[in-house]
Amino acid sequence: MTTASAGIGKQRYASCLAAAVAHLALRQHDAVGLTLFSNVILEHLPPRAKSNQLNAILNTLVQVPPRAHGESVGVLHEVAELIHRRGLIVLVSDLFFEPDELYSALDHLRFFGHDVLIFQILDPLERRLPIGGAIRFQDLETGGELVTQADEIRPAYHAAIERWLADLDHNCQTRDVDRVVLTTDEPLGSALHNYLAQRAGHF
Repeated sequence: MTTASAGIGKQRYASCLAAAVAHLALRQHDAVGLTLFSNVILEHLPPRAKSNQLNAILNTLVQVPPRAHGESVGVLHEVAELIHRRGLIVLVSDLFFEPDELYSALDHLRFFGHDVLIFQILDPLERRLPIGGAIRFQDLETGGELVTQADEIRPAYHAAIERWLADLDHNCQTRDVDRVVLTTDEPLGSALHNYLAQRAGHF
């Protein structure tokens, strides 16, 4: 989530998105909570509709420092057990998890009757590989490196990304889970407005 080829990292983009969603929901007098996780739950604010809840959410988003990367989405099973009333779960993540683990966690949330909306945050580099020539890739989570020619691997890379996104599309649709893909070079306000306008058109 620290990838930042567009000038803003995915983690910061995700935090701003979470804050915007919380603000909109609280303006409608809905109870809103926040759970931050990696491999474990880092912070959890129970849902409330109080006037100071937005400040609590913003402070949590700002004060919690970057932690170790999340290798597993299995912690969402624990998150599901923390939420005692049915509602809308908004998951903000790049979804770089083992597919079976992710789908099992989504099934758990849906089993409890929650509606689930996923905002999948990707960096333009991850989504489109807009670079050329010799390039050294470094895995920001493991530190591993790979030297290659970007132009040579781009077709295979694009094909692999499209297969992955298509698999996510299929498995989210079969679970009645909404999923929106955003890249960090998209203005956040426009991206959120476009989704809300599209969603409103379905009702």
